[in-house]
Amino acid sequence: MMGGDKMQVVTPKEMNQIDNLAISDASVPGVILMENAANAVTNIVLKKLSTNDPVIVIIAGSGNNGGDGFAIARQLASIGINVQLFFVGKEENLTGDARTNWEIIRKRDDITIHKEINDFSNIKNLTTQADVIIDALLGTGLTGEPREPHKTSIEIVNEAKIDQNIVISVDIPSGVNGHTGAVESVAIDADITITFALPKVGLLLYPAKSYVGKLYVAPIGIPEWVTNSVTSDYRFLTMETISSLIPKRKGDSFKGDFGKSLIIAGSKNMLGAGVLTAHGVLMSGSGLTTLAVPESEVQTVQSKLTEEVMTLGLPSDNGKITEIDEVIVKSYDVIAIGPGLGQHKGTKKVVKSVLKNSTKPLVLDADALNVLQDESELLAITEAEKVVTPHIGEFSRLTGYTIEEIKYNSFELALKFACDWNSVVVLKGSPTIITTPEKELYINNTGNPGMATGGCGDVLTGVITSLIGQGLSVKKASILGVYLHGLAGDLAKESLGVYGMKAGDLVNNLSKGLCYLQEYKSSKKRRGRIKCLQEI
Repeated sequence: MMGGDKMQVVTPKEMNQIDNLAISDASVPGVILMENAANAVTNIVLKKLSTNDPVIVIIAGSGNNGGDGFAIARQLASIGINVQLFFVGKEENLTGDARTNWEIIRKRDDITIHKEINDFSNIKNLTTQADVIIDALLGTGLTGEPREPHKTSIEIVNEAKIDQNIVISVDIPSGVNGHTGAVESVAIDADITITFALPKVGLLLYPAKSYVGKLYVAPIGIPEWVTNSVTSDYRFLTMETISSLIPKRKGDSFKGDFGKSLIIAGSKNMLGAGVLTAHGVLMSGSGLTTLAVPESEVQTVQSKLTEEVMTLGLPSDNGKITEIDEVIVKSYDVIAIGPGLGQHKGTKKVVKSVLKNSTKPLVLDADALNVLQDESELLAITEAEKVVTPHIGEFSRLTGYTIEEIKYNSFELALKFACDWNSVVVLKGSPTIITTPEKELYINNTGNPGMATGGCGDVLTGVITSLIGQGLSVKKASILGVYLHGLAGDLAKESLGVYGMKAGDLVNNLSKGLCYLQEYKSSKKRRGRIKCLQEI
């Protein structure tokens, strides 16, 4: 694990272990943890209220998530807010801290408690009148489909959601699987989700991510040594961590200090992929950038490149590269290969030659991966460190797993591939994940649907290549590169929206993204004790 990487991501099982250790080993009573969780939600609710006489509706279940809801109801009612609490469950099922908070609120006269919801008419009427609806129905332990009456309660909340009210989920939107991100039938469509202590992995995955809204992580008084004592495979990329990875530049630096990068890419009618990759390399800070293309296409590609990028013509046949000299392979600090190469006999020969002869880091993408279909063992012939950057279709061809298998087991399969072939894996998607041979997994949270357009992956290959050339390890370059690439997309979205964005817009925002990260680093400002994870 790289230094300073504090944003751990946990499964519900791991979070349960952390809670239990906080209670048993750190002597933090569970009722205090529940009170702190409730206080975090109450503070955000108060900030979101826009009327003088608000109505808060809380939908609470019989587990600890419901216990949080009971405590929230008490805190809000204590300051004079009209709280309507719907208890969806049976009193005899309440235990522990949830039971404690239930016994407190049921004896109060400032909270209206609704226990009979057989016809659901009351909950329907009040949810449509609410300023804020708080979902404390089902917690992170849910697996499978919500049962009745929970399912109908979720549907009613979603039907009541209008522009004037806000739906806030406690820890996780009810109906979401906290481990896999699956939604079996229905789930609360939240505007805000406030999760406690650490983000749960399911919240960062689709389809769950589309139900989460804005995600906050709230500390609830668990000591850091307790959270660190439970080992998790997952890490979340935060701006604080990422900004520390930007390569430093001394005042007396020169171009040779920042990498001599070679991109082997492009073929007749597919030269744009190489151009985008080269521009991604250049605009991420590379000292010297060379694009190698078929010798027959050099003049054409030069007309598309910015003048700072050098070109190299390689032996070709019918507009496709057929071979590359060993001397060339050994002359660069980092090599990217694959975008737009095409799939033919010569491609595999070139890829094998680069794998065999390079001792410097490699970034393999697109057709460099496609030609290794059913022959991924060729990755073992190189001594060089390497990064593979497939999207889900390329990963399917490379590994033999179906797209459906990868969708539902992406973490496990990407980790397995990284370990099997001693490669860093950047599995592009939403979210993009990075896995390492050391069994680490990083989850990115920058980027947006506007980036689902041709050429964006080529730009990412260029960004990672550039950062390796500037001296970062393949792991750190992949982590920073993925985050920066998504950040550039988010900056482009601010001015262009998601419909007209193109890959070149990412290139144009890379330097702006780097400046953004540098400014964040130099300011040394924290985002506060409650952090908005989706904030760019």
